[in-house]
Amino acid sequence: MDKPGIKFLILGAVLVVIGFVFQDGLAAIGGDTVFLAVVVIGAALAVLGAVQLMTGGEKAEVGAEEMPLGNEVLLKVLAQGTRADTNIHEDEVAEVQRIYRELTGDEVSAANIRVAALGEHYEDQSLRRYLAGVSDKLTRDEKLRIAQALGQVIKADERVSPNETGFFNQVVEALKLSPSDVADL
Repeated sequence: MDKPGIKFLILGAVLVVIGFVFQDGLAAIGGDTVFLAVVVIGAALAVLGAVQLMTGGEKAEVGAEEMPLGNEVLLKVLAQGTRADTNIHEDEVAEVQRIYRELTGDEVSAANIRVAALGEHYEDQSLRRYLAGVSDKLTRDEKLRIAQALGQVIKADERVSPNETGFFNQVVEALKLSPSDVADL
């Protein structure tokens, strides 16, 4: 039980099981709200424990609220780019780590990249809205750096799918870059 996260994982799983085993009793106490609260809290604790187990219990190396906007956008775009072809490939995750470290000097764990890639906040629509909202706050150089880094991540597994090409084009468009900007003309 010394492993970080194991307690949260077990507690969360127990709460979820209790929620379903005693669903009728919980519903009698406070309707579906109590049942749902127990299950959701249990699931959240289980996910927190699983993330802590995957990261070794370390705190995230980089918190979005602590990093400059350009670095935050870079991480969000690259993480989402790893799943553009619906398959998060190890080579892509390693490339994100390498690029992020090279461009920012900060480390980011593979687990944090996967969480960012799969998280609801990074779904295509939300990402496009997010990029459209922050695009004017980024310099041309920051936008180009993000687009070029995304291209490297997409090519990391040595195969570029139509989904990845489409994702790249959507990011470039949302960042308000022209093809000539991306081609550095």
